[in-house]
Amino acid sequence: MMARVLAPESTVLLLDESYVNLDPHWQLTVLERRREEANAGRTVILSIHDLDLARHYGDRVIVIDKGRVVRDDTPENALSADILEGVFHVARQEDRWVRV
Repeated sequence: MMARVLAPESTVLLLDESYVNLDPHWQLTVLERRREEANAGRTVILSIHDLDLARHYGDRVIVIDKGRVVRDDTPENALSADILEGVFHVARQEDRWVRV
C-alpha cells in the first residue's frame, strides 16, 4: 500500500507474493485486480509460488532454479511436465500434485 502512495503513476508494478496469508476469496481478488491492471497496459511482475495460480493468471512464466532461469515462456510451456518434474519434483495426477 505504501508503494501506491509513493508511486501512484508507475507503469510497472513489482509484487512479491502479494496474496500470501489471505483467504482464498481475497487471493483471487488481488490476482484479478492485477490482471485488470495488466490488461489496462501496466506491466505487472509478480513473484508467485502457487503453480496453479501462476498458470491461470500469468501471461508469461519465468521458472528459476538455483538462481538460474530454466524457462521463460507461456504458462503452458514454462510449467510443462518436464519442468515440473525436473525443477519442482512434482507431477499432476488427476486434480492434485504428487511428489516424483
